[in-house]
Amino acid sequence: MDIKITVNYQFSICPTDADVRLTRRIRRGTIEKGRDIKTVLDQYSKFVKPASEDFILPTKKYADINNEWHYCS
Repeated sequence: MDIKITVNYQFSICPTDADVRLTRRIRRGTIEKGRDIKTVLDQYSKFVKPASEDFILPTKKYADINNEWHYCS
């Protein structure tokens, strides 16, 4: 006999401060991907930040579990 258990939770993983997200983005873009800082900042301001503000942050309040652990940042 097989028993299937379904768990339906919404959760937020590692919500980080905007400054931390930008710092990580600059580091990854310049060091790992070889981009210049202007390109990284343009992409962040045009796409990444607006998408986070429009889609990620508003849905955080509906999460059943918010992961606010210190080791995420």
